[in-house]
Amino acid sequence: MIINNINDNITYRLVKGDIQMKRMNPWIRPFLRYIENHPHCNEVDICRDLLCDNGNARKAAVKNILFFFKQQGLLAYDSVNGYELTNNGMAAFESGNIWQGMKGAFAITLWTPSADCPPFILDVQPVPEHWYDSGKNGLEDFPEEYGNNLCNLTLCSKSIKLDVVKRLCRPTYFNTDFKAKVNSKGEVKISGTSSVNGFNPYEVEFKVNQDLLSVILDDTDDDEF
Repeated sequence: MIINNINDNITYRLVKGDIQMKRMNPWIRPFLRYIENHPHCNEVDICRDLLCDNGNARKAAVKNILFFFKQQGLLAYDSVNGYELTNNGMAAFESGNIWQGMKGAFAITLWTPSADCPPFILDVQPVPEHWYDSGKNGLEDFPEEYGNNLCNLTLCSKSIKLDVVKRLCRPTYFNTDFKAKVNSKGEVKISGTSSVNGFNPYEVEFKVNQDLLSVILDDTDDDEF
């Protein structure tokens, strides 16, 4: 069923903080493949075999990469077996995506289908910091019930993590084309495409409880998915 007039329940906020986004990284697969095939390799081996240098030119950089992989939980290591890809490492190898930390200003899209429930976070996009610093609308506090770092809100995307979100936000608006559907099981699918240059289109799927579903169904057209 198509959710009508979704724009009426959408708000946008500019925030500052630290987030993580799962993004495609062209280096992840060749590095992990090499390490999987050479579990006892070291930085010099990787430099020589994978980067085709003399084994030392990029040694410090490769050491940082290995540290990052272990910190992200992609690799396990012991002196007997050497390196081993974890389940997270195998998933990263198959998808080519890894979590990348970002710090600065972000635009958050909020959907509030009912005044009786907290909003859903549909999307987070990085924006220039001056949008937050010198926007036309005044800064305001997020409601306390949203929790620290918006922890009490539902983050719909599985490719975004909110580590730190400052409490002061700036209301704003972006022209966005939404397509939204819900089925009788309470499964919601929303996609958004913004006219803002540099904003990536997105699609999220999540489930709502029966009380909220009854509210949403009051504003739908029949078109089950």
